[in-house]
Amino acid sequence: MIHKPGMLLNFCCVALRSSFRNAMRLRKKKLRLFLPIIVLSAFFVACSNNSATGENKTPANDSSAFYPVTDYFASQLKQADSSRLIIYTYSDSENKKDSTSIDAGRLKELAKPFFENDINDKPLRRYYRESVFKDETTESFTFSYVSLNPALPVQSIDVLLDTNTNSVKRVFITRNFIKGDTAYDEKLSWKTDKGFYITRMIKVNGKENTQQLSVMWQNK
Repeated sequence: MIHKPGMLLNFCCVALRSSFRNAMRLRKKKLRLFLPIIVLSAFFVACSNNSATGENKTPANDSSAFYPVTDYFASQLKQADSSRLIIYTYSDSENKKDSTSIDAGRLKELAKPFFENDINDKPLRRYYRESVFKDETTESFTFSYVSLNPALPVQSIDVLLDTNTNSVKRVFITRNFIKGDTAYDEKLSWKTDKGFYITRMIKVNGKENTQQLSVMWQNK
C-alpha cells in the first residue's frame, strides 16, 4: 500500500470548500452569508499556508492505516537473503567489538526489533499521530508517526520516500521500553538495499552500556 501525500494534504481543504459551497446554496440572504464567509475564509488561508509548507498533521485514528513499514522490512530481508555477503559489526562502551559474516538466519534474528510493536496493529493505531511533509532539500516525502502514549515501546517512526519514485529511502525508529530491571533506549535505522543500524543504550542497576551494531549486505 502506498500513501498519496497529495491526497492527504488536500483532503481537509477539499472538505472545507465543499461545506462552503453547500452553505452558499442553502442561504438566500446576503446578510446571512457574511459571517460564514469570514469564518471559512480563515480556514482557506490555513489550508493555503499548510500546502505551502507541504505539511499535514492528522489526529490519531484507530481506523486509519499507516505506512506498512513491516512489509517494507520483510521485502528487504528477502532481497538480503540472496546477497553474496552479509556483514555484522558490533561494538559497545565496554570495548567489546566483533565483525563477521553471517547467514540469512542470523540476519533475521538481528532484524527482529524492526518488526516488534507494529503501530499498524489496530489496538495501537489510535495512540499515534501521523504527519506528512515534503523536504525539498532531500527530495523526500516524510511520513512521521509520534506516540501520544509515553508508555508505548515505539515512540516515533519516520519513513522517507523519494519524491520521484515514491519508493522508501530510509526508515528511522525510536523505541523505549523496560524488561525486568533493565531499561532500553533504542535508535533504529534502515537504509534501502544497504542494511540497518541499531544504537542501544542499556541501563541496569545504575550502570549504562551503549551498544552499536550494523548489518550490511552486498547485492549479487
